[in-house]
Amino acid sequence: MSDSGADVRRAVAAQPHDPDAERAVLGAVLLDPGIMKSIGNTLAVEDFYLESHRCIYRAVLELDDAQEAIDGVLVVKKLRELELLEPAGGAAYVAQLSALVPTVANANHYATIVKEKSTLRGVIAFATEAAHIARTEVDDVSGFVDELAQKASALANTGGVSSVVSLKEALRPALDLAERLSEAHKSGRRDVVGVPSGFHALDKITAGWQPSDLIILAARPGMGKTAFALNMLVNAAKDRRGATAGVIFSLEMSREQLATRLWCAESMVPMEAVRTGDLPPARWEKLYNGFSTLRELRLYVDDTAAIPVSEMMRKCRQLKQERDIGIVVVDYLQLMTASSTSKNTSREQQISEISRNLKQLAKELHVPVIALSQLNRGVESRTDKRPLLSDLRESGAIEQDADIIVFLYRDDYYQQMKGNEPGAVAAPGAALPGAPPSGRRSDAASVTEVIIAKHRSGSTGKVDVQFHAPYTLFSNLPHDLPPPPGDADRPPGL
Repeated sequence: MSDSGADVRRAVAAQPHDPDAERAVLGAVLLDPGIMKSIGNTLAVEDFYLESHRCIYRAVLELDDAQEAIDGVLVVKKLRELELLEPAGGAAYVAQLSALVPTVANANHYATIVKEKSTLRGVIAFATEAAHIARTEVDDVSGFVDELAQKASALANTGGVSSVVSLKEALRPALDLAERLSEAHKSGRRDVVGVPSGFHALDKITAGWQPSDLIILAARPGMGKTAFALNMLVNAAKDRRGATAGVIFSLEMSREQLATRLWCAESMVPMEAVRTGDLPPARWEKLYNGFSTLRELRLYVDDTAAIPVSEMMRKCRQLKQERDIGIVVVDYLQLMTASSTSKNTSREQQISEISRNLKQLAKELHVPVIALSQLNRGVESRTDKRPLLSDLRESGAIEQDADIIVFLYRDDYYQQMKGNEPGAVAAPGAALPGAPPSGRRSDAASVTEVIIAKHRSGSTGKVDVQFHAPYTLFSNLPHDLPPPPGDADRPPGL
């Protein structure tokens, strides 16, 4: 038995490969063609290192694709048709392969070895090409590094597991989830299977934010988008059933501003008091308690201004690997930048690329990604100022890519705006513009509507939550009960 001259020359500069495993796979197939059902979707012709073996496996694949019988004689015939018999080592070499198989029972193991060696060669080729390009002039360093990360991720997923599964396999997780939700319903619980928002009425509709989903949280300025997102991050990180680590990319506010918001909300101390230093001992005690709670949470902040979407994706991959983050928040989408290759395109095309990449990130990391978004000014010109899908800026791509779109609306905000219009005169005895209604404390909560305008996997609708403006804190309404017994939402503390 001998390989062709070409094979010998290739073996001199031997890259990772296992000739014995390659021969064993081919010999096993010739003895038991049924093995192709398990390895046909795993091994490609290129996974074989020796040219003779690539030729033989190509002939085997063509016979299998044509649903023809496979044996030594038929493979030799196919090789002649393909004019590959000589580079395959000749009919004698094909005949010898069957005799070289220790046992057909280990065919899948031999195939795994062949695949692993092929992956290692791919890593070497990838690293060599990357080093060569890096030594040359790279105009778009950020884009180049992101492309490397994507190629590396693709290599990591070439371990021999096919992405194609039977419908039966795909249905199993859906059946398990349905059974779990059914049992929860029978017992009077409202199970949250995703990352909880902490707002019970909202979680009842969504069952929590689901892995791989892109959620758009949109509102006009002043409605509390950032506060709502921060509250959800904290609620998820404090969930008693299993804390979820999260990260927020803040393109508008500094990390100190975000931290102060979180601190005041957790401590139930007005932000104005912290800014002015109006902190008597009772407030300091609350702040110390809030600080002690927050520092234990696995939450991360990145305040890079105008961060390119490719850079954000790289950071998320690293955080997923090192910190096992389970939720990503972007504040906000329109402040992100697309790749340098898209800088000369329209803003709508750039937003389309950013939106598409955020959805890709959610699927790749298998986590929910919540992207905050601004609304067009068209809302202000309507009598009913509740947002619509058409109010999303560059709404086409965002609406298409999003799995869930949520709007925030506070009627009291617009009532205050009316009172602040030029020429407005308060009626005798009426509250000053922006002041709370008569008989209501200045720290009393107002109602915010959370409008689910799109829900790819469920129903749409509206739920109400409370907004405590002095603390930039959202909380559940008193009658909204938590999902499982014993997981009560922390009291508003007012």
